[in-house]
Amino acid sequence: MNEINIINFPKLESFQTERERLRLPYLDVELLTAQAGSQDVLLANQARKELDRKWDLTPENDSLNVPTVDLMAQLEPFSEEARKRLANNLVAIQLTEGCNGNCPFCLFGNKKGVSAKYSASSVHRYLREYSNEIPKSLALYWDSDPFDYREEVEGKVLDFTDIYKEWRSMRPTEFQYVSTAIPRGGKKVLLA
Repeated sequence: MNEINIINFPKLESFQTERERLRLPYLDVELLTAQAGSQDVLLANQARKELDRKWDLTPENDSLNVPTVDLMAQLEPFSEEARKRLANNLVAIQLTEGCNGNCPFCLFGNKKGVSAKYSASSVHRYLREYSNEIPKSLALYWDSDPFDYREEVEGKVLDFTDIYKEWRSMRPTEFQYVSTAIPRGGKKVLLA
């Protein structure tokens, strides 16, 4: 199994240990890519199918085409005191349900595709209202990939970096850990 550099991210150490304990398979994309070009037709076809299954972003799996959920509306049933307690105990905020990343180190499995996303406006509002309650060790993502997140607002496509910039404007000196395998379509965010 390939080693994952967790030296700078001690929170990940327990996940790596748990993956090994559960004997979860490691996805070696470089090996699959090499096998997809093999002269062995059977091996090449199996590798291509696995790459397609894990990496192709079909329109129905793109977050632009899934229902948008209001984060603040989900919190309405809770009292303000309970909302603050929730914020105090946050480990992570994920913007999408489901993932196209298939990171080889993911402990949470590989639920293919995004099925819902939070609206950017509701996430911005939540961060503004509860930023003083949220722990410094918060991760913006956990069981999803940041580069899956896209929302069209007034003709402009917002992405992970729009949420990240908002968070950094509130906490400019705090480091944020983000993990990604950069799913197909995600490179557009990096190059923007």
